[in-house]
Amino acid sequence: MLTPTLNVIGVLLAFALAGLAYRYSPADPEQQFFLPVFFLILYYTVTAVCTDRRSYGVRSLWTVTKKAVGKYLFWFLLIGGVYQFYGHHPFYIKFAPHTREMLGAYLWVFAVGGLPYLFYVERYRCSQFEMLNDSYLRVLSFVRTAWRREGKQLAYRLFTRGYKSLLLSWIIRIHYIPVMIEQVYHGVKLVTGVIGDPSYQYSVEGTAAFLVLALFLVDSTNASIGYFWESSLTGTRFRETDPHPFHWMVVLVCYPPFINFAGNFFPFPHGIEGSVLLSDAPWFRMAVNLCTIAALGGMVFVTTSLGFAYSNLCYKKIQTKGLYRVVRHPGTVCKLLFFFFTIFRYRSSFCFATITLYLIWCIIYLTRAACEERFLRRFSEYRSYMDKVRYRFIPGVF
Repeated sequence: MLTPTLNVIGVLLAFALAGLAYRYSPADPEQQFFLPVFFLILYYTVTAVCTDRRSYGVRSLWTVTKKAVGKYLFWFLLIGGVYQFYGHHPFYIKFAPHTREMLGAYLWVFAVGGLPYLFYVERYRCSQFEMLNDSYLRVLSFVRTAWRREGKQLAYRLFTRGYKSLLLSWIIRIHYIPVMIEQVYHGVKLVTGVIGDPSYQYSVEGTAAFLVLALFLVDSTNASIGYFWESSLTGTRFRETDPHPFHWMVVLVCYPPFINFAGNFFPFPHGIEGSVLLSDAPWFRMAVNLCTIAALGGMVFVTTSLGFAYSNLCYKKIQTKGLYRVVRHPGTVCKLLFFFFTIFRYRSSFCFATITLYLIWCIIYLTRAACEERFLRRFSEYRSYMDKVRYRFIPGVF
């Protein structure tokens, strides 16, 4: 796991390179909106290789070639299949048109560079851990069992922890990739639009609004690579997926399209733009904007700290540095504070309905954190982390 500092450097570098590409090359923010995602993947991969101190064996050329070609065909067909799925499923045709554009571009990159990349990985970066968590090997073993018509063994493989976890991880990734990538598209469009608009007013409110847009863009970019990418070079295999239905329900209800359904029963509270602030004093405007940006910045720093390990309902790696040294769920704390400062800056928000709805959504997010820990407790690394960092949300309280 890279340190939070290295991850922050990667974010700054990725967006700087994307900005330069948009400004000085034919790349268009609306057409090639995914450049920050690709640059960040490249940075994390190179940095992970450079900081890896483990030793690896070198395997024979014949063994490596067979496996590299098999993986190349497997992943090309799988990514191409997802690309077609997004293009033909009625929901994703409307919901994720830009995700399909990104996958199309990635397929071209993979078609050219995928085979030499996989050859290098199989030749020089093979380990027992990677073999045990290799999606290709699991699928290949399953297909062989089905081809031999070994019914009992086939049923066993379907319901074992590893194979069930693999299937669930693919379901999660297929769902969450467009959820995050579509946010990246809109974020790049908005941020580049503001930067390119000479008439934009950088007042206190205007600057705060721009920083919120930029931070949300960073957050969605970090989240998207967590679902999109796994690699031996970065050590970010999906090791296990939470199988508990209630945990899925609590997590999914916080994201589109399920949050729209939940909103029929518990509408998410929003401060009404343009309504009267609690105070008209300039110091209050400045203070509430700074608190809002600080809370959102903390949330983005947390997701950035996770790097490739970001993913709901899955276990990859555990981050123990940065804000994770203070409490076990700093992202939840920062997110709820961000909602609080966004909503309760207005006098109209102090009513029974808004306060009640805010508390309900607080309970949902706190329950989500508890569900996450219930799943992660099965791993010794997380139990050791819990012993070192005792508190979930507030140091010395709970």
